Amino acid sequence: MNPRFKKILIWVGYPVFYLFCFLIFAYFTFPFEHLRDRIIVEFTADQRKSGGNMRLEIESLTSYWLSGIEARGVRLISPPPPPTADGVRKPATEIGIERLTARFSILPLLIGRTTLNVSAKTMGGLIEASTTKKGEDRQLEADIEKVSVAGITPLVEAVGLPINGELKGHLDITLPEGKLAKANGTIRLMFVDYSVGDGKAKIKDMIALPKMNVGDLTLECDIKDGVAKVSKLAASGQDLDFSSDGKLTLRDPFSDSQADLYMRFKFADGYKNRNDTTRNLFGAPGSNVPPAIEMVPAMKSSKRADGFYSWHVWGLLKMLRYDPSPTGAGPSASPNAGPIRGGFKP
Repeated sequence: MNPRFKKILIWVGYPVFYLFCFLIFAYFTFPFEHLRDRIIVEFTADQRKSGGNMRLEIESLTSYWLSGIEARGVRLISPPPPPTADGVRKPATEIGIERLTARFSILPLLIGRTTLNVSAKTMGGLIEASTTKKGEDRQLEADIEKVSVAGITPLVEAVGLPINGELKGHLDITLPEGKLAKANGTIRLMFVDYSVGDGKAKIKDMIALPKMNVGDLTLECDIKDGVAKVSKLAASGQDLDFSSDGKLTLRDPFSDSQADLYMRFKFADGYKNRNDTTRNLFGAPGSNVPPAIEMVPAMKSSKRADGFYSWHVWGLLKMLRYDPSPTGAGPSASPNAGPIRGGFKP
């Protein structure tokens, strides 16, 4: 071997060997328990800063390749809602993640861009996302596959009945200065084979409805300058026809976002005629007897000439209002009719 080449090899070999040893020892001796605690503390501080109130729990944290971590038993817990008017207390809602990996891309760091790739195995499906931060601007992309909606506890709590189906879709959102109020992007989601109820669970502990097959529920949303325009939110399934449009004005925090949506729905004759309960509640097809649901003045007012019930959903996300459409019961009902604020007065 050439003496000069041998000398160069020695000078290069020692630093490489040192770096190799350093990485190996760091890999096996890194204090991941302390890092787990630090992540939880930082998450809590970020929630306080943004006005959120979620709590993060992590069972274990280990390394993932050279620039990433792997977490198991991750739980995002929201505090229980306030007691209802009759004093009933609901439990806290929780989203569980079986396995979560997060890894920084090393090459983009050379040009001042921080890219984090995340993969989460949760609720029977997979969510793969990447977020890139350059300066104060942030971009988020995510792909969702086969996530069971039955495991999305906040959604189940909002519906008030057992739900089933799978969620899939794609999100691409840019946050200038990291603010939702300036967001731009698109959201394309689909709830596949979506259904509500199981024939056993009761609405407000009163009525147990048969399972309602909604079918594929599609959401398409375009976001520009902090305003998310719902171009499509619709389902035409076996038991229910549903459609909605409108906009969501995004705010920080997200719960302060302002909704202005107009929705329409109608129960299929087959579902109305499913059993005595549905016939009494929604009206038997061809019957002149008013359905029990229309004994509620607001529901009766919301009914349009074409048989759809139309509603205006508006207000802050954390305290939404549901008002009958002003033309819901009139012969000139139109899906493009404008809403009236202030609530329904019989």
